[in-house]
Amino acid sequence: MANCALAVTSLKRTALAPDLPAVAETLPGFESVTWFGVYGPKGLSADLAGKVNQAVNSALAEADVKDRFARLGAEPAGGTAQAFAAMVKTDTAKWKKIIAERKITAE
Repeated sequence: MANCALAVTSLKRTALAPDLPAVAETLPGFESVTWFGVYGPKGLSADLAGKVNQAVNSALAEADVKDRFARLGAEPAGGTAQAFAAMVKTDTAKWKKIIAERKITAE
């Protein structure tokens, strides 16, 4: 049996499969994505954090890195530490609300 996908769970269609619709096209606002980030220890200097951020962004911009991610079905994003922190805060609040509303527990 061949693989068959119905949709992607990002807000918009992905360049990795442009013919696949996003669930949000049917259910506006739906988004469920997996993300990975680079964190440093508490108290990391802003200078060092900036250097790490710049190095990560440079690596993610390289064609071979983009190609490797694409073969895994992932789209590297990069960006600023502030944008990442805001995304984590928003994502955490979204899932916290869903967990509370649905009374989801670990049991």
